[in-house]
Amino acid sequence: MGCAVCNNPQPVEETPFRSTSPEPLRSSSKNGCPHCSFILDASVHLSLSSPSNSNGERPIFISRQASTDWTIMWTTSNGETKYIQIYTPLGHPPAWPGIPQGLELSPSPNSDEAFEFIKSQLQKCDANHPQCKIPNPKPPTRLIDVTSSASPESVRLVETSSLPRNTEEVPYIALSYCWGTSKTVTTVTANYQTHKQEGFLVSSLPQTLQDAIAVTRRLNQRYLWIDALCIIQDDLADWEVESAQMATVYRNAYLTIAAGTAASSDEGFLMGRRHAAGEPNQAYQAPWKPGHCGDDSETTILAARILPYHAHSPLSPQSLPLDTRGWTLQERALSTRLLRFGLHELSWSCLSIPWACECGHKEYPSRSVFSLRSLSAIQSWTSAEPDPADPYRDKETQIMHLWQNWDSIVIEYMGRKLTQYLDKLPAVPGMAKVFAELTGSRYVAGLWVDNFVRNLCWFLDKSEEEDQKGVAVEQYVAPSWSWASLGRRVSVKMHNEMVYADARRFVPRAEVVEVEAVTVGKNPLGRVRDGWVKLRGVLRKGVLVVKGEKPELPVETRYSVRFEGLKTVEVMVCPDTLLEDFEVLMRVGRKNDQ
Repeated sequence: MGCAVCNNPQPVEETPFRSTSPEPLRSSSKNGCPHCSFILDASVHLSLSSPSNSNGERPIFISRQASTDWTIMWTTSNGETKYIQIYTPLGHPPAWPGIPQGLELSPSPNSDEAFEFIKSQLQKCDANHPQCKIPNPKPPTRLIDVTSSASPESVRLVETSSLPRNTEEVPYIALSYCWGTSKTVTTVTANYQTHKQEGFLVSSLPQTLQDAIAVTRRLNQRYLWIDALCIIQDDLADWEVESAQMATVYRNAYLTIAAGTAASSDEGFLMGRRHAAGEPNQAYQAPWKPGHCGDDSETTILAARILPYHAHSPLSPQSLPLDTRGWTLQERALSTRLLRFGLHELSWSCLSIPWACECGHKEYPSRSVFSLRSLSAIQSWTSAEPDPADPYRDKETQIMHLWQNWDSIVIEYMGRKLTQYLDKLPAVPGMAKVFAELTGSRYVAGLWVDNFVRNLCWFLDKSEEEDQKGVAVEQYVAPSWSWASLGRRVSVKMHNEMVYADARRFVPRAEVVEVEAVTVGKNPLGRVRDGWVKLRGVLRKGVLVVKGEKPELPVETRYSVRFEGLKTVEVMVCPDTLLEDFEVLMRVGRKNDQ
């Protein structure tokens, strides 16, 4: 018979969550429940509570669902919430069927345990994930050879076109990191030949780049791609060509290293950091007899530990410095295999596994997080024959899912930071290239011709806390009808995403006659210097209503347009700046107040 307090470890679909508190746990423990006794002992070891303290006790939620962890949400006396994972350490018989069997967490990112996790994930992916094998991957134009120099203190830049022709594949690791504001060593025209012929000292590089070289060597890989060193930074033509190849660089990489914790290139991500497992009392272990669950097997080990991150909620898209930068969004999204160095543990994702961390907790990133894995699934749907039994399994519906994925990209991207306004469009061409391949549509300054009217339905996100005044940037970045024309700290939401849960219900009331964007340089998906659109639709005369008596109102609720007719209709409008202060710079250079 199951315990009424903890429900034992058995999943009950009708009541997967059980609410209790320390006092009932103590009572149940005295009555002989081994699970409640274990939970209490673990809470004391993990410094969550005192075994005798019953003052100000807060609720405890015990979760046990099929195919997931037995997890305890424990709120401490100071109001802090901790998530406790119950598991059997790897190498011991399972305490009961279905219990997670976890590796011991790494005490630091440079520890043997951390690299055991990395190597095990690579081995499993190499052996079992054919989807993650890129056929005939094309290497980038340049790579860093971390083993060719006579001394381990040096590395050398190589052009892949000069590699032996009998080399069928050139596996390489790519680095995703924050440049930050500190000065970093780069490849420029003046040192390009020196970097190729003589190489350069590892010690001359910022710490993040040094750490990436150390990881590459420790994984027995020869080549590494780092943008600062593999793109000639003062050659605009080279930068435009190479930045346009980002989709290929990260998709074809054997592995992408994401230096999540480093806010700048000189911080590093290996040394001087201690994971949660490196702290004292981070895991509690006790002998356990499987007979407690009706099994007479040999004694094993039952363990409990605090999960390194907040469980049972979508991963925060901006929980690490790396996730606040605009350029790194496509680096994460386009990588076939991604290894993230986080605050308290390492995590892994690939085309076959959406998320795997050291603790083994089965939590997945938010569905809004775009990835090649999700696109690969959609691509397989669009190429499949329609299923009469599934009205949503048709190409039109799946293409609309792709458009909704693009909406999610825009939403997340516009909440990230860019050092240069002009990089607003150049920082996403890799993702745009993938979408163009899947949809066959033409990309115009951040919008898609085949979904153009729907793409025009963006507006400012009212959750944005910054002052909305003057959010349109002064320097020309994109046409005003593009979300890219807005400032870097502005977030957007697609209007019909909230109004129409089923994307197929959106019916455009206008027709695109002509749309064009004039790009600058050699990247057809990059910077633009001009753009226009001609639409055909019904025009109605309306009156702009400004709630001037409430100047404190934000821009998204400040304006509306009133249409007179058989029935008066008032529609909210959300311009990208305060209209009272709006100035238009005419082509002849004269400013007119509007």
